[in-house]
Amino acid sequence: MRRLATAGSWVGIAEKIHRETPLGSCLGAFCVDASFAGGYPRGTPIGCSLLKRTSEADRQRIVRRNRRREENRLRKVRRGRQRRLSISRIAPSWQAITRHYRVLVAPPRLGFASVSELEQTLGYLARVRHAAIKGRRGAFMDLSRVTEISPVVSLILTAEVERCLYLKARSVWGSEPMSGDAQLVLSSMGFYDAIGAPVRPGEPRAVAAIRVRSGDASSPGAQSRLRDIARIATPVFQSEAFTNRTLGALNEALMNVQMHAYRSDLVDPADCIPGRWWCGGVASRDHRKLYLFYMDHGVGIPATARNIVGDGADQRRSLLRRLLGREAQVASDEEVIRAVVEERKSSTGLTHHGRGLDSMLRLIDRAGQGTLMIFSGNGFYAYKRTSTDDVFQGEQSLSFRFPGTLIMWEAVCTDGVGDDEAN
Repeated sequence: MRRLATAGSWVGIAEKIHRETPLGSCLGAFCVDASFAGGYPRGTPIGCSLLKRTSEADRQRIVRRNRRREENRLRKVRRGRQRRLSISRIAPSWQAITRHYRVLVAPPRLGFASVSELEQTLGYLARVRHAAIKGRRGAFMDLSRVTEISPVVSLILTAEVERCLYLKARSVWGSEPMSGDAQLVLSSMGFYDAIGAPVRPGEPRAVAAIRVRSGDASSPGAQSRLRDIARIATPVFQSEAFTNRTLGALNEALMNVQMHAYRSDLVDPADCIPGRWWCGGVASRDHRKLYLFYMDHGVGIPATARNIVGDGADQRRSLLRRLLGREAQVASDEEVIRAVVEERKSSTGLTHHGRGLDSMLRLIDRAGQGTLMIFSGNGFYAYKRTSTDDVFQGEQSLSFRFPGTLIMWEAVCTDGVGDDEAN
């Protein structure tokens, strides 16, 4: 055994006992008197446990060191498992929430029944976006008091959350509504899945709802996603031709996103997800109604019409000037939207790009009854066809700016829909 101390010390005495005692092989059970054990009390076992004995202070330091190592290890594990999208149904302590997030309480109704209701909804989302992207803390969306939410608002909400998290990771968190009906709408439209939040197993879903689809304008899977949306029309209208028309209208909306919505000379890439679009739908077979929603965060139809470029730009500017009675730069947003709809031709000037917004109007005409609504910039436009084939058009100025463009179709199935008139 290596000598660890001079003779006469308690270690030296222990070594001597180990050499001279027959029981040296089992010194763990051998006890020495305190008079030659360096002051240790009677009953202290001699052996490795005695030679490595540490003070209480050292033991506490070792315990604290091991505890810190374990805490660091667990912290790394939690950090590795942390999700990029941070909406959760299980909230931490309220003190932790208020320390890292600014709490924004949503209004009880997140609806679309009137312009004032829409203004209230978009105003709330604007505050969420400002707090999430420009604030020092993130934004906590408190949806617990929400009792009613429309499907189109769930699409707008999904798009807004995705934009905030794209521009600034982990900038948005929230709590789900306490209302079961509001939870069902969000779940049916795919809000929880779209933002990466856990969905409760066995949660009911509305069978007539198509979950929100999104993608880049140039993504290869865009057509398959739009086809999934268009197929929701088949059970309602019982017409494959009308389903193809629905797909055509959605394709025109996608083409506008590709060519105009995110123009590099007009859009601010720090305020959007370039090329991103969102689409969803709800169908009611009992009421024979189809609802489609299409949205992007681009510059909007009025801004695009005032800055026409490319082939046929002079011809289009002249046509818009004639429809408006003045230059588009001095016309209001709602007037520009109506002029673009009435133009009934593609803004590209190329024949293979279809008829622009005209195909969206023809979807309502083909259904026989319904409404087309467009929100863009500070303008709102509506095209409505009644069951008696009366057509009404109207526009309205908005007291707020819509973040991008939203196109909504409400098509009501009539007996005149058939495959023979599809083309």
